[in-house]
Amino acid sequence: MNSKTKVLTFLHFPKNAGTSIIYILRRSFPLGHVDVDPMDGHKAAIRAKDLELARRIYGKRLKSMAGHGLRMDTDFAAAGIEPDLFLLLRNPVSRCISWYQYRIQRRNREKRDPHEAFSRKGASNFQTRRIAGEDNLQKAIDLIEERVRFVGLVERFDESLIGMREEFSEYDLKIDYRRQNSARDNTLKEEIKANESLMELLHEKNQLDLDLCAYVEKRFFSSPEEQDEGQPGPKDPGLSSGVVANRMFRNLVYKSAVKKAKQKET
Repeated sequence: MNSKTKVLTFLHFPKNAGTSIIYILRRSFPLGHVDVDPMDGHKAAIRAKDLELARRIYGKRLKSMAGHGLRMDTDFAAAGIEPDLFLLLRNPVSRCISWYQYRIQRRNREKRDPHEAFSRKGASNFQTRRIAGEDNLQKAIDLIEERVRFVGLVERFDESLIGMREEFSEYDLKIDYRRQNSARDNTLKEEIKANESLMELLHEKNQLDLDLCAYVEKRFFSSPEEQDEGQPGPKDPGLSSGVVANRMFRNLVYKSAVKKAKQKET
């Protein structure tokens, strides 16, 4: 593969409304969006060979990709891919609370003491580390400036979609979406938000992420008084045949190819 394929690439951070973004990508590119599966397992970082397989299976139709395992340092070039990078950030306090509630409600994990859970490194400045590879705010900002075309914010989600559509106008994105992966019960979240010591701990542990979100808001968003009220916003499109087609191709063709490639490696 000598020529490079330009691909709209979403770096999916957990609990940052990524499932709704993936819905939009699937709807925009029914047979051209891939949620990349690493051959080394669900939580593994995605390698060049994972991207090469996706490129081979989707061929010239490949327009966008997403995945928890995609990183700033993923070797896209080795797979012949030129990524148009974008990502979504979220207020880190809200993200940590959502992550804690999700693990208990959806993953049936044992309810750990929240002070202990929020003191772990994984709950501290997660987004800065995911971008920079370390607790380094300036490095994260520099990488965004150098390599990322657009960064949205969960707290300004509809505005983020409009900004994304404008920035990536060449892709003709269909930004109408359905809410995905929302919590059924927010009682636990409200209990944590009412606990002053927990909230202080979360702010203390996530100052770099708070500063990163503040930078993104200033860099990529206009102030409320400068917003264009005439911009059409997203709405619920109802059942999407494009999303159904994407899932069918993924389940019947792509995942089968990943399984076969994995078996060859073992």
